[in-house]
Amino acid sequence: MSTILEVATRAGVSHATVTRYFRKPDLLAPITYQRVKEAVEELNYVPNATARALFTGQTDIVSLIVPAITSSFYIEMADGAEDKAHEKGYTLTLGTTDKDMERERSYLEALISHRVDGVIFTPGNDSIEHIELLKRHNIPLVLVDRQIKNATVDYVGGDSFDAGIKLTQHLIRQGFKDIAFVGGEPGAWSLEERLAGYRHTMKTTGLKESVYLGSYKPECGEKITTKLINENLLPEAILAASSRVVLGIFKALRTHQLTVPDDIALTCVDDVASASMIDPFLTVVEQPAYDIGQMAMQCLVNRIKGSTEPPDTHILPVELIVRRSSLKS
Repeated sequence: MSTILEVATRAGVSHATVTRYFRKPDLLAPITYQRVKEAVEELNYVPNATARALFTGQTDIVSLIVPAITSSFYIEMADGAEDKAHEKGYTLTLGTTDKDMERERSYLEALISHRVDGVIFTPGNDSIEHIELLKRHNIPLVLVDRQIKNATVDYVGGDSFDAGIKLTQHLIRQGFKDIAFVGGEPGAWSLEERLAGYRHTMKTTGLKESVYLGSYKPECGEKITTKLINENLLPEAILAASSRVVLGIFKALRTHQLTVPDDIALTCVDDVASASMIDPFLTVVEQPAYDIGQMAMQCLVNRIKGSTEPPDTHILPVELIVRRSSLKS
């Protein structure tokens, strides 16, 4: 393996000039840049990241830690974060916690020990403990999708309150009155905001709310829907808390040979990655997941580079996409 000194000797420049080629190439004269470039290519030289990190205090590695990567929201958000990280010269690593707090802490401690430059983070619960862990080690962080009370850090997310309003208003405009809210983890920021939007709209239109919470997993949607069917309490329409919950609802309905929208109207927050495979197509409120990932990464880069602006909250608008699952025949 070639060394930086060999590259310097081959190019006829100093060790510092080769370092500058990788860190601040715009400061080199064009002819010097070309000589170093040719030497790097001839010797197949790759900079020693560990040594450079000790010298500069930075690794150019950032991490995204989320509960899961099984929903379209987190997949697209990771895409946006990765693209922005690449644009800014950072390598992005990914970890999933399944909301296991021991696993979450293990990930964060590993990131601290490897001296990552920053973390984009969706906490598994509302505790501030792991946020404070990163702050104690001076690791810049940005929260996404789950805002934590008293956490003085940047936050980026979709407008979950408006998502609840948009879906509920749409169902009411279709003529549905018996509308249930199904799924979602009690206490989670996104759930509480979506639920608040639903409740606000039901209350202002004089309709009775029906709320059945649990988790964001498909099993939750299946269990609740099966219970409602068995107890003859199935509503006219369901607003599912997430795209994963709605998959479980579909399974329960099909098990009992009920169809959408003939027997029940169905909507959810976040699109299903395989929506084009589902008949009928789902009516959803789509969050700008890719843009959330991009903005979160930009906020993180700003912090890494020393921004001292007060922590900010960025709420991005959501979009109602009407499809056949919620339309009366």
